[in-house]
Amino acid sequence: MKYDRLLVDASHMLNRCVHSTDASDVLDNEDIVRYQYLTALEELSEDEKNELQRLDDNYIDVKSKLTLHAFITTLFSTIRANDCSKVVVAWDGGSWRYNVYPEYKSGRKKKRGDRTETEKRLWKELHSSANSLHTLLSEHTNIISIREKNCEADDIIATLCSEGGKSLIVSSDKDFYQLLQNPNVDIYDPIAVKKVDLSVDEARYSLFMKLIRGDSSDSIPSSWPRMKEEPYKNFDRAKPSIKDLFGDELLLVEHLNADKDEALLTELNSLMEKDSPTQKDEQRIKNIETRMQFGKKFRLNEQLISFKYIPDEIKEKILTPYNKQLTKNNEFDMFVWIEFCREYKLKVLLKNLEECKDILF
Repeated sequence: MKYDRLLVDASHMLNRCVHSTDASDVLDNEDIVRYQYLTALEELSEDEKNELQRLDDNYIDVKSKLTLHAFITTLFSTIRANDCSKVVVAWDGGSWRYNVYPEYKSGRKKKRGDRTETEKRLWKELHSSANSLHTLLSEHTNIISIREKNCEADDIIATLCSEGGKSLIVSSDKDFYQLLQNPNVDIYDPIAVKKVDLSVDEARYSLFMKLIRGDSSDSIPSSWPRMKEEPYKNFDRAKPSIKDLFGDELLLVEHLNADKDEALLTELNSLMEKDSPTQKDEQRIKNIETRMQFGKKFRLNEQLISFKYIPDEIKEKILTPYNKQLTKNNEFDMFVWIEFCREYKLKVLLKNLEECKDILF
């Protein structure tokens, strides 16, 4: 199938490439053993500190270059495997969602804070090489490469999918499943090595599930904790399942507006005014509060998860560089490409300049 655009989730691909190489790909066995020995010591001599620094430097240098090589070869193989008019590489540039919900992706921030000094230096080097690649692609090739402040790769891809024409997304991120409601969008999962096969209703339900369940990987909480997915045998409007709400729009609206339900509010106030509430009363208070907070939490999750809520100013920030690069017609500058390959020791790519030229131009 011919696609108008191939949309590559670069940040997701880079993370996958980082984890595709381990220490044995970077250091020889003798160095690995020595590194493990030195890092286990409580005190190091000056010579041992210098040796550990050398091993660290070597690991970071080689690991970052191997990762970049894996990224570029994966990108090239993806382009070769798909018939497309334009290739768009989308990078993370921060997120506008932090202003909406400050706890957004806070778990990832903690993980980054827990990294060792070596890991922090490695990621700093990886980001530097990724920035260089982004500049190379956007300024010296005919591939469109976009990275904008406060725009995630997800925002870039979702915005361009609404620009008409057939789009193929290359990513294993399930956040993109909602875009399969658009018949002109396909998703290729590079980990499963196949296209994602979901109907329009399944794509809608995938999004709805996230709006209820939240997304722990992005630190987005559930809008109704512990709600069952399957319906209860005896239906209770006050205690619906996820499938009940998905299949009944009136029921969903009723629960979204529960905070305006006077009867619920009166019952809640009455229970909270009791001098000695029973365990059953306390559980009822929790249930009412969950129902009354549902609408607010659900709408927040919509804003954070559903691509329909990407702000217009963010879309404009994305479309401006896209339209600017859409008509570029760069010629192959062998000197620029050779310098880039030499800087990052991409020897295999240097040996295949003609193939690089065909893919990039």
